[in-house]
Amino acid sequence: MNRLYYLICILISFVIPPMAYSQEMNMCEEDSFFTYNLKEVIITVRQPDAVVTADKISFNPSASVSGNAGSVFDVLNSIGGVTVDNKGEIQINGQKEITLTINGRKCILTSDALVNYLKSESAQTVERVEILSAPSAKNDASSSSLILNLRTSKKREQGATAGFNATGLGWNAKRGIANIFGGYSSDKLILNANYSFIANKNPFKLFTLRPYLGVENKMEQEYQRLRRDRIHNISATLYYDISSGWNSGLSVSSNWFNRHEFAEMKNNITSSGSQTASTNEMTSNYRNVIGNVFIKHNFAAQNGMLNLNFDYFNYRTNDIQNMNSGVSSNVYGEMGGTSTGYVVNLDFMRKALGNWDLSAGAKTSQIFINNNGRYSGLLPDDISATDKLNSSFRYHENVNAFYAEGAFSANKFKASVGVRAEQTNIWSKFSGNEANGKEDYSRHNIQVVPSIHFLMQINENNNFTASYSQRINRPNYADLNPFIYIFDDITHTCGNIDLKPSLSHNITTAFAHGSWFRAIINFSTNKDAMVKCYREISDKILYISPENIQNHIQISLTMSAFNIRPADWWHCSINLTGMYQKYSFDSNLNIKDNHQLTPLMDCKNHFPLPKGWNIEFSGEWRGKIAYGQATLKSMGGINAGIKKTFWNGQGYVSIFANDIFNTKRLNTEIELSGKRGFIYEYDYETMRQIGISFGFNFSSKKFRASKNSDHIIIDEIKRVNL
Repeated sequence: MNRLYYLICILISFVIPPMAYSQEMNMCEEDSFFTYNLKEVIITVRQPDAVVTADKISFNPSASVSGNAGSVFDVLNSIGGVTVDNKGEIQINGQKEITLTINGRKCILTSDALVNYLKSESAQTVERVEILSAPSAKNDASSSSLILNLRTSKKREQGATAGFNATGLGWNAKRGIANIFGGYSSDKLILNANYSFIANKNPFKLFTLRPYLGVENKMEQEYQRLRRDRIHNISATLYYDISSGWNSGLSVSSNWFNRHEFAEMKNNITSSGSQTASTNEMTSNYRNVIGNVFIKHNFAAQNGMLNLNFDYFNYRTNDIQNMNSGVSSNVYGEMGGTSTGYVVNLDFMRKALGNWDLSAGAKTSQIFINNNGRYSGLLPDDISATDKLNSSFRYHENVNAFYAEGAFSANKFKASVGVRAEQTNIWSKFSGNEANGKEDYSRHNIQVVPSIHFLMQINENNNFTASYSQRINRPNYADLNPFIYIFDDITHTCGNIDLKPSLSHNITTAFAHGSWFRAIINFSTNKDAMVKCYREISDKILYISPENIQNHIQISLTMSAFNIRPADWWHCSINLTGMYQKYSFDSNLNIKDNHQLTPLMDCKNHFPLPKGWNIEFSGEWRGKIAYGQATLKSMGGINAGIKKTFWNGQGYVSIFANDIFNTKRLNTEIELSGKRGFIYEYDYETMRQIGISFGFNFSSKKFRASKNSDHIIIDEIKRVNL
């Protein structure tokens, strides 16, 4: 018996390591480590940092030091080529307008609401991050051609589980995150609950040099801001297997957010030497609730599935602003409102005769928005804020969608062809601001968008994919709301009620070799693209609002190499991108076309050492890049970290430093009408930070049950801004 036991151990030690690095084992993508318990023997095999195919890259955050610490916000920023800023804008290898999905379902949040969510969710909740380059007809027409998907599904241990983790970061900006989670799992039931708290102190500096009263005169501005945030996030999920083939679930998430912000602005007119100063104090309170109920049926012998979802969300916001520019220039503002949505979604898939899979689905959504803004006092130019800037915005949107798709597979070839039709009905009422009277409108339209995708397995190590899709980029609701927000006494920001959706054509081709190399070419042309525009509406006030421009063209080539092993103790990943963009503006804006060829690169080096030690070094650099009227100068940074696991992997502690040389500062040049302005930004939360993170997991049993948590966050209304 003992001989048989040792023989089994020897066989496993030879078989498992090759399997762990084979493409077949990689595609399982479960945990970052496979653990086998054989009496007193524990054999652990490390998965690669990424899994590569022609149409997808899957990253394992827990395999890296930086990706396993902090929040989901830190996880995304730890992935090569991916950045998320404090405005909620996601970029992948320089490309904007990225669709974020969670377990394949579109995230509803954007802007500050998205950042708050990503920062309040623990990094431990993310199993892997996927970059998808071929959207199907099942994806909303408003989904971009590049999708960033978070997978939170994990193998849950049967019995009770509990744990905690915490992260503290400091330097110029300080942040603390604490997370407590627990759950219970059986053959039919999974119950999970999570509480997160974040405390944040973020200073910010902004320096601008802009034209004033003509081309000759210049205005220098120095802006300093300090934000203090407190966020509480509670979430719970329940999954129950009703019977063979039938399962159901319920999820609820609630977020409380409080921010206090104090800012000072100093203005200096270089020609005259005159100076002005103002202060701006803002208090913000948000409350968000998201809920989902679903029931799913898998047909026998994996012949198809039926999935019915009902989603609900409700957001309440309240902002109070006090701006002081002198004895006679005090402004008080109160802004806020509610956003409520209901979504019903039905998906059906069935295996047909031969090698065909047929799928179809329908969705209907109802969105209600009610926002108000009230200002009182006098602006520095003696324009009555009460008369000019009060507003009321009512918005109702109904979208009805239907899609159908056929997928064919034979030997080494796969192809899919789909079409999606969406009917949109919009009613809006607006009054106030600089408009005379009321501006009410209703819009109704039907849009049909196709998608085509195929994949060829050339041989065992090489595969190729190509796809074409049309996408509809709809404006965020905050971009539609014409309410004017006084950023300071000379800068006003505003939405644009006349914004219209833009249509893009997207072509993608990609080649993958083995499980380590990928090359991808993206081409897109976007008519009526929406960009942030800067205009001078008077000699003093700079007006920032989104506008439809004539066209935006983008071409990019990205070559990626993952899981490179120069030595047993050295794992390396590299991304190289070349991207060309051209923004063409309408003649009435009097702005020159902005085009730029941009190189981007990043490299991550991971050093797994004995006894649970891991060391990591990474660096990134981006050349000059164009975004609408703005051209951003080159920028880069270097990160490092060290991690130690203990108690058989149940506990960990890590120390890390982001942007060691404090070089992630934004220098921007803006093309105005025949003039140029310059902006220099220091957002210390995304610059140098040194942090420590630790955590521990408890469990009552070691037998694992596999369950998918595919319905944690609803997929509609990503355009909601809080």
